[in-house]
Amino acid sequence: MNHFNIYFLIVISFLLSNLRLLANPIVLSSKSTLTVIELDAGDKVSYIKSNGDTLHFEFLSSQHNIVFSTLKDTKQGANKNGSIFNMISRVKVDGQEMEMLRYVPVQQSFYEPYTVNGVQIWFDGLRSLGENFNENHGDCLPQKQARFAFQDLGKSVSPQTLTNWCPVPDRRLKVADAYQGDDVWMGPYFGADLHGGLDINMPSNTPLWAPIDFDTHYYFNSLGAGHNNNRWRGSRTWENGDIWQLQTHHMVELLIPEHQPIAQGETYAHTGGVYTGVTPHTHFVWRIKQPDQEWTFMDPWVFFWEIFNNNREKAGEILAKIDPLSKASTGETIHFKSRGSRPGLWGGVLTYHWDFGDGSIGIHPNPSHTYTRPGIYPVTLTVSDGQDKHAFKQFITVSGETINLPSLYISAEEEPGFDAPAPWKTNTQDSEFPTTNTLRFRGHHDRKEHLLPKTISLFPEHYLWGPDEGRKCRFEALYVHGSDWLELTPSVKEDHILLEILPKTEKMIKKHGFYEAYVLVYHEAFVNSPQYIKVRVDFPWQKPAKGRMVHHDDPFTQRSDYFWLSPEFPFDWTKGQKGHYLINGRKGEGEFIRYNPYLEKGNYSVNLESPAYKYPELAQLVGAFDVWVRHMDGKEKITVNARESLELGRFSMDEHSYVEVVSDGADSLILIDAVNFEWVE
Repeated sequence: MNHFNIYFLIVISFLLSNLRLLANPIVLSSKSTLTVIELDAGDKVSYIKSNGDTLHFEFLSSQHNIVFSTLKDTKQGANKNGSIFNMISRVKVDGQEMEMLRYVPVQQSFYEPYTVNGVQIWFDGLRSLGENFNENHGDCLPQKQARFAFQDLGKSVSPQTLTNWCPVPDRRLKVADAYQGDDVWMGPYFGADLHGGLDINMPSNTPLWAPIDFDTHYYFNSLGAGHNNNRWRGSRTWENGDIWQLQTHHMVELLIPEHQPIAQGETYAHTGGVYTGVTPHTHFVWRIKQPDQEWTFMDPWVFFWEIFNNNREKAGEILAKIDPLSKASTGETIHFKSRGSRPGLWGGVLTYHWDFGDGSIGIHPNPSHTYTRPGIYPVTLTVSDGQDKHAFKQFITVSGETINLPSLYISAEEEPGFDAPAPWKTNTQDSEFPTTNTLRFRGHHDRKEHLLPKTISLFPEHYLWGPDEGRKCRFEALYVHGSDWLELTPSVKEDHILLEILPKTEKMIKKHGFYEAYVLVYHEAFVNSPQYIKVRVDFPWQKPAKGRMVHHDDPFTQRSDYFWLSPEFPFDWTKGQKGHYLINGRKGEGEFIRYNPYLEKGNYSVNLESPAYKYPELAQLVGAFDVWVRHMDGKEKITVNARESLELGRFSMDEHSYVEVVSDGADSLILIDAVNFEWVE
């Protein structure tokens, strides 16, 4: 055989080998600890759940974007500077494409996993971040393009129930308390240096407790050995062969002799006082070694997330839970179950608000729903016990052809709560989701006039609309509070129905508080019937005013979730009118923030307000964006360039007027804080 033939056979063998690798997915099986894996674009994973079903996951592509930075070069850090970035991973799950999105370092860094078809998926990090930032503040970047972790919904990240690692006020983490507001996992310290750990501010001599049983522990750096810090490591080998190493740095003293076991719950150290910079804090690291794999890392936030969930369970707090979902098909009737949901210790009977992700909602504990189009849908259950609320989200994939079954779709002009949620949005800790298909009214306890009605449009699809459709539709008010305070007036048009909804305030006790009800819409011909519309009437102490400064965190300000970010670095340029300002986390259409000032009828000069606009390093980052103003003469769009003017204009306004900043068409940073409505004589 000549050299050419030998070379040809080697090349063919190599290509066939790689084709087999491409064709054969990586097979992972559910285990007692979470499974961490690094992937390159094109890699496929078959994850076998505990019940034997398989979730098929394919990593398609990724990118990161610098959302915001006060540095000219994000590899040249400097004190009192900051950077914020997002990470986007495009994946295919059980045949349906979706995006996974992370923001760092902001409050949304404390995210919840994307739970898809009953599997929790953590999107941990991207290798490409090294193109713009330095990895010199601890190892954190994956060796491959991206790092993920998998675990069945309902299973813990470890076989031992995790307990507290350190005191955490309010059982939640705040990004402002992550040393300088940037030292979360992969947070860019001084705007430039990726942070290989999670820092939590705490006083010197704060106790540290063992959150799991450790086989052994030791200092791997110490002042006694001539290092500049006390860095500790505890190790645990699980029965499945996984090795976990938990690290804490900046420790004051070790309370248990090295190289011996530590039982869960023991106080093993006092911390927070050695080489801590301007604020005493502790640095947390989580290293994982799985059989036949190299050491890797995971965001310590996931560890704390599990601890907080365990604490919520033990404390008897309100819980929203959804049974694990499975992949579905178009036209299939899917039965959702809220098993495990419960009221808090001081709460009453639960009410349920299901958002099926396609514009439809449900209000029963265990509803059914049918999807007519393929895709991936976020399913959110929000429960209320009269004292508190809790929300839980899963995603479900729906495959198959679009089915042209008769369906009914609801819309409401001027009401942002009727837009279906985007499928790339996940939870953050303690997040509340805007409830879909919700009409909001605002009154006052000594108001004499009636509220103005609002109108819902009901459009049929794949159904021949006849002249008698009005008689076939049933509309019914289902009251959460009170009774007989809603007036429903339908009117049948040529191809749709208009439903006017009017709260009758004379039927309410108009004290400080709120009323809620649901409107049932039923038509036997439609596959997604019945439909529900939520109605909420608030009676705040606040009266209509002659002028008002409205902040982005005002209780009546409405905004898109998982889109607006708040830089919380401890520097003057991050301060807003009240707390911190907001910026957009990505480019995109359909995102908004609406300021509802509740004004007396009159003329007003309206301006955007924020002390942040006076800083040149911020002003140069902000581009043009659109603002809608609803006034007594109609609605108009104004394009704002904050570098030139913050004035929106003079308008005749009343209690129904608003200002809404939208993301549509914005090609750069939007910075928004407060809106000032000044009375003009």
